[in-house]
Amino acid sequence: MGYILKNTQGLVVTRLTDVGRRKISQGNFNISYFQVGDSEVSYNNISSSNFLNSMVLEPSYNAQNNLGVPQSNKNDIKYPYYLQGTSGFTYGTPFQSSVIEEVFNTASSTGYFTVTGDCYQMIQNGVCYNSRFSAQIQGFNGNASLFLTAFPCDDSSTGSISAGTRVAVKLTSKPQGTGNCYQPDINGVQYCMTPCQPTLFYNVVDVVGASIILDRSLPNFDNSSLVLPLLTASSARLFFYQSGASDYDLTTPMTYDTDSVTNYESVCYPTDGFVRVWNMNIPWSESPAGTTSLNLTYEEFNSIDYLGLKEYYGYQNSSGQIDTSGTWYYNSFGEKVNVTPEEQKAVAIVHYSNSSIINWYGEKFACEVYDPTNPGGTGQARNFKISIPWLAWHKNKSCCESSIDSNQIPTTFYIDPPGFDKFNLLQPYYIQSSRNSDMNNPGIRYYHLYDTNEAYTDGPPNRVGKVFPDDKIIIFDDEEIVVGLSYASNRSWTLPAPRLGKIAPDVCGGGTDGILNDETECLWVTYLFRSANNGGAQGVHCNYYQKICGNTADCGAAEQNVTVTFGGDFGCMTQNLPYGWWAGEFWVLAQKTNTTDRPDPASWRAIDFTQVLNDNGFRDGSGYISPTGMTSLNFTISQTNYDSGTPYELLNQIDIKLLGDTNRYAMNFGDETFFHGVISTDIQATIYEMRYSINLSNNQFVNSSNPTWSEGMDTYMTEVGLYDNDKNLLALGKFQFPQLRKGTQQVLIKLDF
Repeated sequence: MGYILKNTQGLVVTRLTDVGRRKISQGNFNISYFQVGDSEVSYNNISSSNFLNSMVLEPSYNAQNNLGVPQSNKNDIKYPYYLQGTSGFTYGTPFQSSVIEEVFNTASSTGYFTVTGDCYQMIQNGVCYNSRFSAQIQGFNGNASLFLTAFPCDDSSTGSISAGTRVAVKLTSKPQGTGNCYQPDINGVQYCMTPCQPTLFYNVVDVVGASIILDRSLPNFDNSSLVLPLLTASSARLFFYQSGASDYDLTTPMTYDTDSVTNYESVCYPTDGFVRVWNMNIPWSESPAGTTSLNLTYEEFNSIDYLGLKEYYGYQNSSGQIDTSGTWYYNSFGEKVNVTPEEQKAVAIVHYSNSSIINWYGEKFACEVYDPTNPGGTGQARNFKISIPWLAWHKNKSCCESSIDSNQIPTTFYIDPPGFDKFNLLQPYYIQSSRNSDMNNPGIRYYHLYDTNEAYTDGPPNRVGKVFPDDKIIIFDDEEIVVGLSYASNRSWTLPAPRLGKIAPDVCGGGTDGILNDETECLWVTYLFRSANNGGAQGVHCNYYQKICGNTADCGAAEQNVTVTFGGDFGCMTQNLPYGWWAGEFWVLAQKTNTTDRPDPASWRAIDFTQVLNDNGFRDGSGYISPTGMTSLNFTISQTNYDSGTPYELLNQIDIKLLGDTNRYAMNFGDETFFHGVISTDIQATIYEMRYSINLSNNQFVNSSNPTWSEGMDTYMTEVGLYDNDKNLLALGKFQFPQLRKGTQQVLIKLDF
């Protein structure tokens, strides 16, 4: 303990006593009395003109300790003022006037990319341990071996590549050279991460000389006569990452955590403990369509341990909670499709579960209302955004709009997106318990997460998930984004949802035998693309499953066929171009059930509609489907083509880990451990300030018990004590210098929590 420094402290320096801290731990911190004293004033040895220069001791941490010998101590107010006159009672009653103060700050953007405007560049060192290599796309031959070529970039990290790590393979239309570096190329054009260049993720199984062996097959681009000729002359940029959730954690700096439990001489360097990476886990509660007895089920997926979070946040069943808003997406016609908790197959949970000595994100995400007079002001919800620059989101209106070198707006999501103020989107909603009403005032707070594209003309943006600011949890529940974020899905683009309709049999070539007979029969529908000429990897099927049921008797029940129609959202799909994604075959997946059953993963049927596109001129001579064809035709599911369809097996669409596979590096759904994006947010903390007003009237607490004081002399206060009902000293406040006691005065004692 030292003396109070007069030029750096507040007027009253307050500290809890040992007894006060113990009372807080016991939930028994109650202030009942105060005392005012002048214990550090010697009236008869110094003139009053020098009192303002007198030094006053800081209040000690152990001003009162009553644990017993040898710890007990009581540095109480030695010379208290009398309430009235010159003897008797020395205690007064304080008045509580506590206040709440909100504090905001901006957290540095964290993730795998540095951000300059709309340009996202890969962080080379730190999160990416090696970015020194590329591979010629023409060498992609459908097997799992990849030959590495040194990359001519000065900004690349060069760590040793090892088995068990993860590699992001970024396809690009640029030939190998400085134009592929994440720096200005020879023309001064900034090379940025773009959603129109597919990014595929693999695990490294082995390193053999100048080649790496991957956990599954690459796309097949080795025959330049069958694939895009411009692409075969291009290269893929490779970024290697550690694959485990804890690989990015930092050990506690030795300057902070010494060998002893508590070392008061240690020095803290907080910046040494900052982890730049957010974590991600994608738990499934249902096996993907096409899963057979050869596959692992969702119960063997690695993120199964996070499945309880689906229940807690309201994505598992409807009986456990009340959601004051809900979950939905928009199909390619801008029509709203609601998703019940029972229909939610998977969610992507983004969280910051890193070992760090720093509470970098404070107590919660800041979600204050946008202030147009102070755009960008700290604390506004609009400052919260999540960017996934490599994800080709089908709702992105600028996706592949002209060329790969055009400015592609990165896929970015907000809880308060700019440009949509008239919809008042920044509304808090709540997950409430149907089993514990005490939780429901108001419940678990969340905000919806939106993109920046109209769902329909002059409409709101597309909703993709929920943000729980108090838990600092982000959940993507749009199931196409969930698949796009799944490394095992073999695609970094998302697919739109069609509109399902009913049509009488034998209309427009739909078949004479209707597939739905009445309201007790329902059809689940999704779809997939396959590659042209066995070329590029087309990835997993569309993860939107939609259901349509037959007509009821009141509506004139009759046999009905089902139509599948697309209204748009194929901007990221290209044809005979060296960018975007492309396809050669189109298949519809369908499954009949009753009205209450979910589809069985092993009972989907695949119906080939490629010939319909061929017959209508929407497939060119090289075998590539025109995006226009997808929005120009109706595809009809009848009982006839349903019966002739083939059983759908996921193994025929993507390489996926098999039951009994002992390759510990083989990737499967649920293996996601890091969020390959950027999160920017302001953070918020709430300070609860305990305030006690010590009111001194002009005729009370004017006479001191200090033996050096004589009646008629001025008095000078040096301390104020706060006590509980048993007169235990809980907090002690000291003035910077002795304060003249005169007239009506108020002393304000403040403690922050």
